[in-house]
Amino acid sequence: MHSNFRLCAFALAVSLCGCAQKIMPPPPPPDPNPQVTLEIKQSDTPVPGFLPTYGSNSKMYVYRYTGGKHGNLAFKVNNGTANIHIKLVNSPGFTIKDIPIDGDPNGQLKATVESNDMAHIQNKNTEEVDAYYSVKVADSTMAEIYCDPGIINHR
Repeated sequence: MHSNFRLCAFALAVSLCGCAQKIMPPPPPPDPNPQVTLEIKQSDTPVPGFLPTYGSNSKMYVYRYTGGKHGNLAFKVNNGTANIHIKLVNSPGFTIKDIPIDGDPNGQLKATVESNDMAHIQNKNTEEVDAYYSVKVADSTMAEIYCDPGIINHR
């Protein structure tokens, strides 16, 4: 009788202190085909939720990414090829011109502009990399504007 009481008291104490919490399953693996959207507009002042940048015409623009963490993406090395899809949204008068990549000495990332509002980056994901991609867009005056998040392949 004494040992049952102690066992029940212990179980009650554990549950009250939070030690007997439900074990949560691990988070799902990152999407191997993430969708990233980019929205950009010309603005003379900062806009909440947008990052400021300057175009080749010295005018201020603001942009924001959705998907990933503000466009930044991370992948676990050797989890298979990742295909990153980038779409320009809510940005009349802007077109995607190029996807420059910086910090990828072993060629893990290959970028392709598919149309005025779509681009694609293939990530081989076979080696560690801490690289950055920019989406170079142009407005109707042909000013060039760079919007740059990062891509990380980590162990």
